[in-house]
Amino acid sequence: MTAFTSTSNPMRCANKRGRQSSEPSGGWSGGKAALLRFLALVLLVLSLTGPIGTANAETTAQYHAVAPVSARSTATAAPAAAYGAPAGSVLTAECQVHGEPFGPYRNDIYEFVAFAGRHFFVPDSLTDSPYRVGGPFLNIPWCGQSAAAAATPLQGSAPNLQGGTPATLQGGYQVVRYYTALADISARSGPTSAPSGVWGVSRGTTVGVLCQIFSNDAYEGNRLYLFIRVAGREFFVPDQLVSTPRTADGPALAGVPICGATAQGSAAPATSGTLPSSPGAFKNSDIADWMLARAAGGASGAPDFRLAGQWLGQCRDAVNKAVAAVSSGRMTLGDINQAELTDYQQGFRRLGAYQVPSIDQAIRGDIVQRGNGTGHTWVVVRYLGGGQVEMVDSNGAYDERVHHYVRTFDPANRDAGSVIWRLGRP
Repeated sequence: MTAFTSTSNPMRCANKRGRQSSEPSGGWSGGKAALLRFLALVLLVLSLTGPIGTANAETTAQYHAVAPVSARSTATAAPAAAYGAPAGSVLTAECQVHGEPFGPYRNDIYEFVAFAGRHFFVPDSLTDSPYRVGGPFLNIPWCGQSAAAAATPLQGSAPNLQGGTPATLQGGYQVVRYYTALADISARSGPTSAPSGVWGVSRGTTVGVLCQIFSNDAYEGNRLYLFIRVAGREFFVPDQLVSTPRTADGPALAGVPICGATAQGSAAPATSGTLPSSPGAFKNSDIADWMLARAAGGASGAPDFRLAGQWLGQCRDAVNKAVAAVSSGRMTLGDINQAELTDYQQGFRRLGAYQVPSIDQAIRGDIVQRGNGTGHTWVVVRYLGGGQVEMVDSNGAYDERVHHYVRTFDPANRDAGSVIWRLGRP
């Protein structure tokens, strides 16, 4: 801009309020001065918002995945079956939304991201974004509505925020109540107490209740089961494991319909299989690998009982550390409730672990639990045949250190009462 030069009084003094005491004279009318002030205002606005016709630099942001992430179609804590992105990937976050709390700090922010030509949701906890629970939100747009409300699809082909379809159980039920899962629960195809071995829902996840039904197969004295919807899937769970207001021997929930008399619905049949855990679903062998890395010879060392590895404490504590590590803290065999203090098998049931029928069907990473405080907890490396098992444990030599060796599995004597559990995928 060309500077204006006054011909009559080029130097004007400011008064005590910092304003000029008079209008400049010579060549500028009052209208031109007003125009000058308007242009200055426009320049100020442009300096704050960026050039006209270009997107603001803060409309998207790029973060890294800090763990393998699945491609969620909704802002839900449970991992999806669809592949998302590997750890370390650069994710372009286009907007943010509130969803189900995720992780130990119950972070409920999710980013809607673009990666490799696809769009999906990821929990903020699994990215290196600057957001922290309770702090300022990310400097990217909000995704229209909260994840609890219906919204139009994003970016044309992106999933709808609400997701899911109405229940098909006995004529079509709608969600009538929302509660929270009190534990990791497997997906049951009917109102039965035994876990199915099929992944259901993580502890702390909000679940929608469609209907309820009583069963003679009580779970910890509670005969009521709920048919729920979460992350687009529908299945039965024990009322005892959900934050409903009723007691174990109380009446049915008010305002929740009774499921059909046969209680058969749209939930997928529970089959023997494996239970996914943290986003990306850890491999069952990861448990054995984590333990072997702390053995004297490392992951590639030959089994030798005489060699002591790292200190990991008591046998159960060591395996619990391995499970927590490979599941990114989503699973724990710790003493969650009083029942688990007196029955070490309860922790596996709570997680919906698959019970392996016999030692000859065990695979790398399966956990063998015998008894309680005076029993033993160890991890299968491989079954060698003839009852011989290559295994890894802690405190097997009463030294609280990791040992990698071969033992004979003797179900009639030393290993009587042992149960073999599988927490990961093969």
